[in-house]
Amino acid sequence: MASGLYGIRWGLPGQSRLAAFPERLKPTPAVARRFAEQWNRLYARLRLSHRELLREEPVTYAEGLEEIKPHWDFPPAKLLDSYRALLLQSENPDEKKSFIILSQMRPWKLQFKPLYFQYGGAFIYPLGAFLQALSWARAVVVTHDLGHYLEKPGDMGRLYLAGRLFILLFQLGSLAILFDIGRRLWGWPAGGLAAVFYSLCPLAVVNSHVLKPHPYAVFWSLLALRALVVGQESSDKRPLWICGLAAGMTAGSIFTMLPLLGLPALLWWTRRDRLRFKDALLATGLGVAVFVAANPYFIFVPSASAWERQYATQMHGQPLLAAWSLLVSLARDAMGPALLAASLAGLAVALRRGGPARAPAAALAAVAMTTWAMLALFFSGFAGLARYYYVPVAWACLFAAGGVTALPRFLRIAALAAVLLDLAPRSFAYLENMRLDSSPSATRLEAAAWIDANIPAGASIGLLRYPEPGHAPPFRYDRYDLLIDGRPEALPARLWPSTIAYEQREVLPKTEAWLRSNYDLAAAFRPFQWGWGRMHVEGMCFANPELLIYRLKVPAPRTGSTFRRGRSR
Repeated sequence: MASGLYGIRWGLPGQSRLAAFPERLKPTPAVARRFAEQWNRLYARLRLSHRELLREEPVTYAEGLEEIKPHWDFPPAKLLDSYRALLLQSENPDEKKSFIILSQMRPWKLQFKPLYFQYGGAFIYPLGAFLQALSWARAVVVTHDLGHYLEKPGDMGRLYLAGRLFILLFQLGSLAILFDIGRRLWGWPAGGLAAVFYSLCPLAVVNSHVLKPHPYAVFWSLLALRALVVGQESSDKRPLWICGLAAGMTAGSIFTMLPLLGLPALLWWTRRDRLRFKDALLATGLGVAVFVAANPYFIFVPSASAWERQYATQMHGQPLLAAWSLLVSLARDAMGPALLAASLAGLAVALRRGGPARAPAAALAAVAMTTWAMLALFFSGFAGLARYYYVPVAWACLFAAGGVTALPRFLRIAALAAVLLDLAPRSFAYLENMRLDSSPSATRLEAAAWIDANIPAGASIGLLRYPEPGHAPPFRYDRYDLLIDGRPEALPARLWPSTIAYEQREVLPKTEAWLRSNYDLAAAFRPFQWGWGRMHVEGMCFANPELLIYRLKVPAPRTGSTFRRGRSR
């Protein structure tokens, strides 16, 4: 509860972003209506691109060098997207997906078709019901009138916060189930350590503060795993049905977890003397039925998700390289090397020694390998990303606890100290940066204030992408000549902006080398670090990023030189 609530308000839309708005653009009913009209036009084009299976949705990013001159009366279309995002989006760009999906539904007309299928219906529909219940209790405002949120961004922020609290409830439930499984397999110390390891695992620390389905799916997967463990000790059929139901909810929330539908078969295999194959088949059928019932449009209306299927299968990569990058990401970003090593050791011991831990260990190995093979075969661009293995990582924390408690006393103390000392700075760095991000000391707010105070109006500012809450400080965009290009090093010298502001995570090594050769660092706003605990790039956290501002070097005068400061007019 403590780690889940610490910094939970990070990156929410609210009053602090209004500093980027000129007075004539501050949220009023008239301004909100104009924003909403543009939003409706954008989503009409989005739906059209899905129906016609266009290769790409309407482009909202910079294609080559794009310039937005200052002193406009109303922002141009693409900058209008940026201002609307300041009012509606959190700093994690994925969090808006849940609200985009829900916003296209009309439950009172029995229209439940989502616009996107990246998050399964077993997550989206319960989330929608939870938010509606809070609306009836007057804790949040739920309305299809987008103008309301554009005029009152604080109400949008409360919706994000409510969604994060929904996630936190299931995170707490996962800790309770981890404790129970560890207690049953190795005793209560192992159960306690399993919960502690998972609550301090960097992947869990970050995602328990974000409205995404992964912690929700972990709860159901652990419920299925607990049924597998309990079912080995009992002749009762109820664990089999619970296993099938929970596996269906997991797969119905995150499609990459489809391998979990095989868990009832594994439970039958370990209890063949007391269970019939027919019962295992029925339990598997229950899981499949839950998956289908939660995602009817995905199953029965293939055209509804045709665009996304087409897009996902275009993500190609090298499977062997993805396997290596996955291990690096797990050790650096998601778990830390000590917890990863303890997990692998505990898994190996459970598989070798057998006993009651062998079946869940086999389940972990099978789910992890099958998930990787499925991603590598169909969506290899995602195969090396740790966040797609959130469920196996949660299970791995259980075996890390089992492996540590199985050691002799001296080695147990040393291993426990190594894991906790490695996890503590990693997790605290994320938590503290999320807390700072929700305060006036956030790097984005400090960078925006510096720009407005130190860069004269009319000067040129280079950005690597259109400004959005997750990628740029909220400064007064209307005061400056914005030059937007993802590869500024390819521009001729006469087009170089006088100032460039960017997030460290966004810049490529080639661009960074060019910057250091031609620009001087004017200001740096860095996130909190503690020892080796620091935030990493791989989709983990967008809170309180490192922001750098460079100014063009003034060259020594040379006869015939074409090098000029700022843009040539």
